Amino acid sequence: MSNQIKLPHELQKLLINVSTSSPEKFIKLAKNPIIQKTAVHEVEKLIFNHLLSTREDSTVFPGIADDRAAMGLAITGSIERGLKNGYLSDDYLRGILNNLVKTLFFERGDETAVDRFEKEFGLRPPSFLLISPGKACNLRCKGCYADSDNECNALEWHIVDRMIREAKELWGVRFIVISGGEPFAYRSEGKGIVDLCEKHTDCFFMTYTNSTLITERVSERLAKAGNMLLCISVEGWQERTDERRGEGVYNRILAVMDQLREDGVPFGLSLTGTRYNAEEIL
Repeated sequence: MSNQIKLPHELQKLLINVSTSSPEKFIKLAKNPIIQKTAVHEVEKLIFNHLLSTREDSTVFPGIADDRAAMGLAITGSIERGLKNGYLSDDYLRGILNNLVKTLFFERGDETAVDRFEKEFGLRPPSFLLISPGKACNLRCKGCYADSDNECNALEWHIVDRMIREAKELWGVRFIVISGGEPFAYRSEGKGIVDLCEKHTDCFFMTYTNSTLITERVSERLAKAGNMLLCISVEGWQERTDERRGEGVYNRILAVMDQLREDGVPFGLSLTGTRYNAEEIL
């Protein structure tokens, strides 16, 4: 989707007034069921309208437009459920204010960078940047697509940091997807993935993880940073997950989920369909 979403005037005016006056007011507003329902309805309507408009554009592949719309609806629904069930910490709500409300809705990200990119190359820049900073992983899953191991094959931290900075400056991109290896196994120059979140507070990160390296301290830091959505990998229920990922992994994942809920860190599931688990996950 585009770097800016144009909300209805009255809703945009309300959010601008709240966001510029006090983050605490925004948090209180975000917890209001009526405001939640209205905002979600408007965002979903915008996503569907954008999908319909792209289908009239011969330069956009239909499958890509459908995938973007599906992802947008999934993220919107996740945030709605998180708010409704009280799963989002106040710090995470502040992160939503800084990253989604201000940057995407009002400040337009780095719109001048987007314009420069389009002028130079004749097309809009990517909507997000995908980074796999290292191959290291603490698990040995059967058929690992990333061929992960326990070796420290990784990009240096300052290079990953530079990639994110230049994506913002040169493309206007503020949405970063982190893959692996296991992202929380990544270490370079004494820093890791959480350090990226804490430094780039104007970005929103989505991270694919097995979650087993997320300690209580890491969960607390993620809650305070408020700008990462976790996609936790499972194969289905306990038997399928432990069969591929190792005995006891399923219960370790459940324990991490409990910790994340307690700290108000949002997460979803990442499922890889195979002939062995297709019926189970569907």
